[in-house]
Amino acid sequence: MNLVQKLPLGLALATCIMMSSCSQEDVAQPQKNKMENGFSSERGGGPLQGVPQIPATDASPGHNVFATGWIRAINASPDDLELYAAGTSTKTHLWGDQSYPWTKPLLQPSGYNSNKTNNFVTIMAQSKVINGSATNSKAISKIKNLKVGKKYAVTISVASTVYLRNGEPTQYAPAAMIQIPGTIGVNWGITKFDLNGKQAEWVTKTIVFEAQDIEAQVFFASYFDEQYTDSHDKYLTYMHAFVAENAIVEIP
Repeated sequence: MNLVQKLPLGLALATCIMMSSCSQEDVAQPQKNKMENGFSSERGGGPLQGVPQIPATDASPGHNVFATGWIRAINASPDDLELYAAGTSTKTHLWGDQSYPWTKPLLQPSGYNSNKTNNFVTIMAQSKVINGSATNSKAISKIKNLKVGKKYAVTISVASTVYLRNGEPTQYAPAAMIQIPGTIGVNWGITKFDLNGKQAEWVTKTIVFEAQDIEAQVFFASYFDEQYTDSHDKYLTYMHAFVAENAIVEIP
């Protein structure tokens, strides 16, 4: 655990997923429900056989509501939906709730069909706002129908927005990360999305990874380095991940 303790907050949280030496309390456990292993099959009877699939994030908005194939990671026992809030939001409102409009609405990520709804997964991170500690929610999904040893490219967009909470603005997140085992050129499979200066603006990356198994977990979390936490005694941030349909391809 010494390595994890020395890493930045976001990196340490994700590293635990990759290390068997982490305790049960350290690792975000997948949310269990009636779906096998926390996941259901894709819309229309399941993924096409042999075609790589990552679930799109579009779904009806709501707190603790997710698109098929996405779930919230449970961070504490007992669970706390306020401290570890996650769900599906729209480009104009947190959780799609008309009481919580974004101060600056998001535009559609470039290159996507704006005629569709295209909602997205939202996670929250806070320190000394909701309670006296720091908490981070996370979301996970699975890429299926992979061929071990083959390379794949998956495109994911990440953004941060703010709204007025009890008359006070929340903060834009400094960074977020996507972790996929086998991601090429990065440590621990972690791709960092720098959101500094990106106010309600999508940052899109194409992540290339080599399949380690027939399925790969996608882990979405916040990322706070020491510079940010040292300079912010309190913060409350919301980060979003957008995945479109057919966002993954096999690299020949």
